[in-house]
Amino acid sequence: MNSLDYVREEFKPYRYTLKNSATIIDSSSGKLVLKKQNKDLYNLFNYLDSRGFTNYPKVIRNFQDRDLLYEYIEDYSPFNEQKLLDLESVISSLHNKTVFFKSTNIDNYKEIRDVVLENINFLEFNYNILFKNVLYKTFLNPAEYLFARNFFHIKRAFNYCRENIHKWYDLSSSNTKERVSIVHNNLALEHFLSDTNKQALISWDNYAIDTPILDIVNLYHKEYMNYDFSEFLSKYFQHFELRENEKILFFVLIRMPLLMPNINFTVIDTGKVREVLDYVYKSEQLIRPYDTPQEQ
Repeated sequence: MNSLDYVREEFKPYRYTLKNSATIIDSSSGKLVLKKQNKDLYNLFNYLDSRGFTNYPKVIRNFQDRDLLYEYIEDYSPFNEQKLLDLESVISSLHNKTVFFKSTNIDNYKEIRDVVLENINFLEFNYNILFKNVLYKTFLNPAEYLFARNFFHIKRAFNYCRENIHKWYDLSSSNTKERVSIVHNNLALEHFLSDTNKQALISWDNYAIDTPILDIVNLYHKEYMNYDFSEFLSKYFQHFELRENEKILFFVLIRMPLLMPNINFTVIDTGKVREVLDYVYKSEQLIRPYDTPQEQ
């Protein structure tokens, strides 16, 4: 019996609603969610349950065709600022309950350092070209002037990242074990549901075993424009204390300027320039309380 046949026979549905990759089913027994799994999520959830982590939708049935039938969780949280802090509690719990050490070697650290440096060099090269094109102009429009006047903040971010990725490598390269955990790897407020009975992370298809900081970096990149992350980060560091080398790598990934949007200075669009600068300013302010004195 396939998943839809089972749902029809067992729950007598009267409405199907497609939402992204899931099917929401209204039935006489209540709401359900049917979704195809791209990974073996059933075994993942069993593992999480064995570790005492239950902040995921309850699986009602696992089908041979890789569909999973879940309970439906209504998201009642009206204040996203509070929801962000609730998410912190859940994600720090996930990291704490699944963390372990795995063997590694210097080649792994070299690869991470080299990938980060390649990203820094690529991004900086593109920003430098943009700056030179503006610098050679006699008259600047408002967007160009805004970019040129604040370019030193972008350069400062690149210098910080380059200096500290080498510092991270020096601290890490002699370690024979690295700390990893289950990471959701698709963290966003829209993937966190909260009702009166349960808080749950959904959309686990990208989960991995990796450094826990990936979840916080991904979440910040998605939500930085909308919320102040200072309290979130403070609470996360209290609940899941990062080691010195982990914290340095986290700060590097946060400080690195994002790939610039398609800025066309011939069309006066200060919004796109402001988007670039906002990320740089917000990230610098976020990690400033944790920097060493010479960085402040």
